[in-house]
Amino acid sequence: MFSLLVTFRTITIKDDFCYVQIIGITYTYSGGKIQDAINDD
Repeated sequence: MFSLLVTFRTITIKDDFCYVQIIGITYTYSGGKIQDAINDD
């Protein structure tokens, strides 16, 4: 749906959830698939 064209600031993995903090924006998604989130074409 959207592409992330920003640099990841902090990546924290907790349980089955991955918390990616991007420039003050916190994007949360389950599965722990960071690669899929980045390449979400």
